Amino acid sequence: MKKHPPPKYMLNCVVNAGENFIVGSFSVILFWSSDESSIIKKETESLGSKLTPKQQKRQQEHEIIDEYHKLVTEEALEPLYQSFLEWKSGSIPYFELTELIHQFHKKNQEIYRDFSYSEHKELLLLAKMKLGRLTEKDNYR
Repeated sequence: MKKHPPPKYMLNCVVNAGENFIVGSFSVILFWSSDESSIIKKETESLGSKLTPKQQKRQQEHEIIDEYHKLVTEEALEPLYQSFLEWKSGSIPYFELTELIHQFHKKNQEIYRDFSYSEHKELLLLAKMKLGRLTEKDNYR
């Protein structure tokens, strides 16, 4: 069986993340599988390694807000999920489930509005508070 050296390709990229641009790179490593009939691709990500301290802080803030958004959305989805289970088991009729879906949709629009139109600093402070991540460095005013 012939051995092939694994070729490696480095792709540099710029990612537009809203108002910020993130510069980073992705490594794509291709190597032969054991039967040599196919190539397997493995990707490694090094995005963020070239960010300025200000960009790193902003990225961390966005990650906290994203985590809080996920928490809020999943809390709103859980009752709807339970309603789907009740509908599937025959406990509630389809028309009641469709009304609950409609109510969730309204709630999800409120969540979207809260996260899209709130001031960044206020939203970050609320997210840190709800996630239990407030520190002495956070400005409470």
